[in-house]
Amino acid sequence: MHIANKTALLQLAKDVNLPTQALEQLGEFVGLLERWNDRTNLVSRQDIERIVARHVRESLWFCSPEVLKNATRVLDLGTGAGFPGMVMKIAVPSLQMTLLD
Repeated sequence: MHIANKTALLQLAKDVNLPTQALEQLGEFVGLLERWNDRTNLVSRQDIERIVARHVRESLWFCSPEVLKNATRVLDLGTGAGFPGMVMKIAVPSLQMTLLD
């Protein structure tokens, strides 16, 4: 994983109350995105070192009580690289999540 993403993930762990398992899964997800991005162009090349700082952090906003409310089922329409759907599912495992691209 790029050092910028590692650093941002450590900062995210301090800023957001997520279980250790969720942080580990987010790290695995970011690592997969970094590895596959050259082949499939999942995120902009300019964003490859800002996946956590930009995409993951912004995706967590959708998990806030103000946005999610009492939802138990969520559709991520046009998910692309998995934002925000994958991050939401990792952060709130009880969600019934459908990702559709």
